[in-house]
Amino acid sequence: MALGPALLATKGFAASEVGDTFARARALAEQLDRPEYQVPLLYGLRLYHTVRSEFDLGLSFATQITQIEWSGGPAWKVRCWHETDLSGLCDVGSSG
Repeated sequence: MALGPALLATKGFAASEVGDTFARARALAEQLDRPEYQVPLLYGLRLYHTVRSEFDLGLSFATQITQIEWSGGPAWKVRCWHETDLSGLCDVGSSG
């Protein structure tokens, strides 16, 4: 989880290593049954693909984030992970 943001800062948002890292971390989270990591990893993948102008892929990850919120999934809620979130996916409820 920590490597993705570090690569964003050092390699840039569109670097292939960024996408590979978020995709691998998501696969590991699924394999280890760690659903609490899905939203931040999906957000990283959404951001990566959007910056690369791969809007359909970015939208698919944004949609998955929204579906987690609407399904009532884990106890945590979808939040604005960044104040300038381009997709407008902000918390629609409290995190409690």
